[in-house]
Order: sequence, then C-alpha cells, then structure tokens
Amino acid sequence: MSVITINRAQYSMGKAVAEGVALRTGYKCLGSEIITIASEEFHIPEEEFHNALDTVPSFWGMQLVKRIKIAAYFQAALAKYLLRDNIIYYGPAGHALIQGVPHVFKVRIVADVSDMVRLEHLSGDEAMRKLVKLDKNRQKLNRFLYHIDGSDASLYDMVIELKTSDADNVIEQISFEALSSRYMVSTYSVNCLKNIELASRVKAALIDIDHDIAIRANRGSVFIHTKVSDSGRERRIDMINMAVENVSGIKSIEVTTTEDIYAKYAETYR
Repeated sequence: MSVITINRAQYSMGKAVAEGVALRTGYKCLGSEIITIASEEFHIPEEEFHNALDTVPSFWGMQLVKRIKIAAYFQAALAKYLLRDNIIYYGPAGHALIQGVPHVFKVRIVADVSDMVRLEHLSGDEAMRKLVKLDKNRQKLNRFLYHIDGSDASLYDMVIELKTSDADNVIEQISFEALSSRYMVSTYSVNCLKNIELASRVKAALIDIDHDIAIRANRGSVFIHTKVSDSGRERRIDMINMAVENVSGIKSIEVTTTEDIYAKYAETYR
C-alpha cells in the first residue's frame, strides 16, 4: 500500500478528488487537521502554523527563523503521521516536505479557469488574473520557505489539469496508479520517512543556532553541516551537541563545518 500527496491549487477540487480516491482505495484522508496534530504534539498555537505555512513573507510578517522552525516541526509531525500508511494527504506543503520516499505518490492538480469563472462569476480575463496572483503568492512562499518551485512538474509523479466534468476519471486514474506495485511500501521507503521525521526534529532544535543549518538522518545517525568562523568552530559544535541532547531517536551525531566568510570578515573589523 502507499501514501498519496495531493498538491492542489485554488479552485482545483483537490479536496473532492482526495475524498473520491479515499472511497475507491479505502485510504484515510488527511487535510489541514494535521496542523492541529502538530500543534498538540509540539505545543505551538495553530495560528502560528497557519501564519508560517500559508502567509506570504513580508517585512512585517513572521521572522524567518521562527517560520523555518515551525515548518520543521510541521514536517516532523506530517512524516510521523504518514508512517501509518494508506493516507491521502491534501493539506499544506506535502509536495515540499515529503520528497525522496518511494512509496509516496505525489500528485499536482491544476485549476481549470472555466471552473473559476463559473464559481466566482468572473470573466475569463478576471479569472486568469486572479489565478496568476494566487499562484504568484504561493510560489513566493515555496521559494522563500522550501527553496523550490512548486509548479515544477519534476517534483510530482502525476500532474493533472482538472475540469469538473473530468473528476471521476481523475479519481479513477489516481486510484489505479496509487495501488500499483510501483508504490508498494518497503523497509527502505519506511526508513526514508523515519529519516525525514528525525532530521526535521533535529533541525527545529538547531534553527536558533544557524537558520541555514543542513541536517540529514539515516537510521538514527544524524549528519549536521553548519557554517561558522574558525574561531567559533568548537563553541558551535558544543552548542549543537547541547541543543540536541533531548531529541529522541538519535544514535550518533557527526558535525561538519565550513568557514563562514561573512563571519570571518565581521571579526576582522571588530
């Protein structure tokens, strides 16, 4: 069995498709309620998750470091939930946060302008302008928070432009593909999800030390890369080790560093 993530644009009927696929496959649907789950697990208000994951970055908005930390906690909660298997996820950021897991079938559904014209009582030009604006805002958030282009077809296994009249065919197509042997769960693919979950929790613990820190996990071994000046290297490593002391699931830690050129020049002019 598999996991399905559906990245849905505005007016794309993504929720309806997810529910239709759930009826065909027997899978469980998961949408924005994952935010409640993450909020309860990490004791962060739901409003902060919504602000971090849904609002376009602005000068007066949430600070970058806080936004990245909350996204890391959200990624950990999502990966943990998807370990249950047989899930259709149509909530925020699944396409960005769950990558490189073989049994996760990634679908993008693109809105059809004619449906927006009908639902919003707009002209074709007005509908197109609105869709462009919505897409522009979403892509801005994708680049800012996840460093990806969410419209890049290579991020997905299937990209569909959905018209209302085609909904049943799309549901059948997604269901058939998801149940194929290509997306069967394996020990390797489950470990990929577990690695994402652990790496995300470690990243959340370390963001305040270095918001550009890179984390990779493999079966409990955690590999951390950070930029720091030569003079601050030992202190940085000590800070990292202290910060992850209470993160469960870590068997070993390896920290590598490269010289932070900007910090080096800042020290020169002190």
